[in-house]
Amino acid sequence: MFKKLFGGKKGNQPETKEVISIHENIAKSLASLGPENWSLIKIGIKIFNGGRSFTFRCFLGEDMKVHFMDIPRELIRPIEDLFVRLHELSALREETWVGCCFQVNNSGKYSCKFFYEEMEVNEIADAEPCT
Repeated sequence: MFKKLFGGKKGNQPETKEVISIHENIAKSLASLGPENWSLIKIGIKIFNGGRSFTFRCFLGEDMKVHFMDIPRELIRPIEDLFVRLHELSALREETWVGCCFQVNNSGKYSCKFFYEEMEVNEIADAEPCT
């Protein structure tokens, strides 16, 4: 998954470990926000000119019913900061992405997809598959 972004160049070991740690922290943070009976949580984030925009999706049960949540800013901010750090690491490699779709399911499996072209944040969050 990280081969293009962080593979193939000497000296990338610490970066790769940090990226994996960031992904795991994002997954844990998102999972902690899920209500009872959640199945999947997706976040789409767009980083541009020092600003950021995101959208959050939560799906419940086996039928994956969309569940809308009002998440307090103080819970979202640390997750946004993790994405900003992920973005900074990609910029160091001169492979800066514009958007990212990240999802985690209730068994802890997560996936991430990066976008390098301008897109609306809702398009990023709705991207299929997010793998």
